[in-house]
Amino acid sequence: MHIGVSACIFGGFGVKVGSGVSISPGAKLFTATEDMKAEFPSNPQLKSRCFQSGNIEIGDFSVIGANSVVLPNVKIGSRAQIGCLSLVNKPVADDAIAAGVPVKQLGTRKLKQEAA
Repeated sequence: MHIGVSACIFGGFGVKVGSGVSISPGAKLFTATEDMKAEFPSNPQLKSRCFQSGNIEIGDFSVIGANSVVLPNVKIGSRAQIGCLSLVNKPVADDAIAAGVPVKQLGTRKLKQEAA
């Protein structure tokens, strides 16, 4: 696994990272978000007052692009490529090429098989 400079993983609700994953510089993974409209104090440390919380899963050999943000309850499939500056707020399929705010699938990777 490779974690680039300034990448952050905020994992109070769990982050599962597969083999060979690359988290590029500046990428942020959040397993909880705040409820900005709450009547009471809220922040990711107050589990009963989180707006959204849940684990993040990143499949084998996926790449999270520079300065991207991954939100709670997201599964990124194996070999997926997330473009830089993306907001990942929903699942991303295996072999997907995805980018944007919010993220959307732009294509599918076509991987060559290694010669025997």
